[in-house]
Amino acid sequence: MTHILISGAIGSGKSTVVRRVMERLGWPRPAGFFTTRTRGPAPEVLISTWAGETRRLARPGAGEPPYRLDEPAFLPWAVEQLRAAPPDAPMVLDELGVLELPSRSFTEAVAGVFQRPGPLLVVIQERALDRWIDLIGRGNADAFFRVATDNRDRLPAQIAACFQRGGDRPATG
Repeated sequence: MTHILISGAIGSGKSTVVRRVMERLGWPRPAGFFTTRTRGPAPEVLISTWAGETRRLARPGAGEPPYRLDEPAFLPWAVEQLRAAPPDAPMVLDELGVLELPSRSFTEAVAGVFQRPGPLLVVIQERALDRWIDLIGRGNADAFFRVATDNRDRLPAQIAACFQRGGDRPATG
């Protein structure tokens, strides 16, 4: 069992690192999801499975953050994605942020995936990192990597090596 967390500043290359790790490990369609933001006058945040199924996570809102969680579109579907994943299958969550934190069903489902035996790679927004770690449990991650411009090119190999070692406690970077 290897559970790895990644964080870093906006634009540091977190998602690029994740995709390169997936390529190195041969994980074209792991369980889990990734988020994207649309452009235009009313931008939305979308959540998609690695197999291509997409839902709206959030729509524009007032205040900080500038988006509002779209609970009816997001919550039942996202929680089911987390709970239905085969326990030994690789899972990649790119990314967890502040929008999802108020949803107890979602945060409990995320905490639950840290109890599964399969490999787990999770990206967490830097501004939400401490709150997610409190929910997940500090001892439930085997390694933590902070992505920055000076290390993002070497991190995919380091992270992939952690997964290839399996149950060993990998070094953090």
